[in-house]
Amino acid sequence: MTPAATSGNSENLPAFAEKIDGSIVESSAVFNQVTRVAKVFAASKLVPEVYRGNLADCFIAVNLARQLNVDPFMFMQNSYVVYGKPAMEGKLVIALINSRGPYKHGVRFRLSGEGDARKCVAWGERRNTGDVDEVEVSVKMAKDQGWWTKKDSKWPVMTDQMLRYRSAAFLARAYCPEVMMGLQTVEEVQDVNGVEVIGSGRSSAALQAAIKSSVPAEEPEPRKREQLNLTGER
Repeated sequence: MTPAATSGNSENLPAFAEKIDGSIVESSAVFNQVTRVAKVFAASKLVPEVYRGNLADCFIAVNLARQLNVDPFMFMQNSYVVYGKPAMEGKLVIALINSRGPYKHGVRFRLSGEGDARKCVAWGERRNTGDVDEVEVSVKMAKDQGWWTKKDSKWPVMTDQMLRYRSAAFLARAYCPEVMMGLQTVEEVQDVNGVEVIGSGRSSAALQAAIKSSVPAEEPEPRKREQLNLTGER
């Protein structure tokens, strides 16, 4: 393999949405709007199985999407629930860096080396100062940390892709942590815990009850035909 430099722009995800003003904790109007959107997703067959029929988890996913400024459907398609915590796929992290991060051209990757020396440098040029931030992840690191030999590890078969995903996550955590807001990536969960990420789909009964009670029972049927969005407009 020869060294390569590629742009992370190809990993962008579409349809980033505007945030709703206000907090679900402080505003009942926002809470109710997020609930209505979550109800639509919970009833859909197009969302991942972990979210189907699970109003509480859909509610949390929609609110996380608001905070990340990403379309909730895209977030659900690229996230999982592991041990009660949400985790994002590496491609979503790259998309978030490209759309929300401080870099002029998004995250870029520089691949080089062979065998254990194979490595990926994730880097970005800050749009305000021109400074370059970069982190490096290598096959040697993956083997030394035990990621390579975990059960069902993708490292031996998707080496370059895993190098990109892990280096992008490291870049975000080190230099623009606001992009990920502390969330784990699926690849990190698999590498550290060695588990198959399939999602739990469990939430508290108290949260389920609070969400259900927030939507008026007399809501008219025709409203199902209205276009729901995250701005509260119809």
